[in-house]
Amino acid sequence: MSVWSTQAVNVAGVLFSPPRSTKGIPYCWTLARQPVSRSEQKAASIVIDANNQETEDGSGGDVKRIEHLWDQRFFIRIQHGGPSSTPLTMTTSQLLIRPLAMDDVRQVNHPLESQEHGDYESRDRLEAWMAQVPGKSRFTIPVVSSVEGNKVLSLPTLGIHLHPSPVTVNSWFKSRTPQDGQDSMTFATARKYGEEARPAGAATDVS
Repeated sequence: MSVWSTQAVNVAGVLFSPPRSTKGIPYCWTLARQPVSRSEQKAASIVIDANNQETEDGSGGDVKRIEHLWDQRFFIRIQHGGPSSTPLTMTTSQLLIRPLAMDDVRQVNHPLESQEHGDYESRDRLEAWMAQVPGKSRFTIPVVSSVEGNKVLSLPTLGIHLHPSPVTVNSWFKSRTPQDGQDSMTFATARKYGEEARPAGAATDVS
């Protein structure tokens, strides 16, 4: 594969995208998961009940949590309980883990840009992800949302969590553990695009 190719190449489920100067990444290839197919979309949409979780004794009250390996890439930990948690109802306990969609981006941007409760750092991370990750590969990361109303609660691999939320969500790569670093590992390199020059043909992994 020539480093001067202008076309994306799919090899064994990995999408290799060439350097793109218009996106601020003129010197490196981008490696990402191949776009999610329709059948994969269905398989990667998992309904869980936050009330039906393993219970631990947390400070200030019982803590319930569940861990799920999503898309064979990310462990997602959903936790509820403790002194500051809001109560779970039949509605809020039903949660969905699924791939990111364009409607989610629109939904999340509004509270992140709110003048009263805005989270501009999270907004900037989301904007950079959408601008710099190629094409449909943007929509290969997990979202945690409510089943009823499809309200987005978390984009865990970007470290974006909307409040108030009845649960706390964390994530980490399958090959890592939570102690290895922050849960925004997917975004760790994406935020660096354009900030430092790389030799032509260097690769950046945003899978």
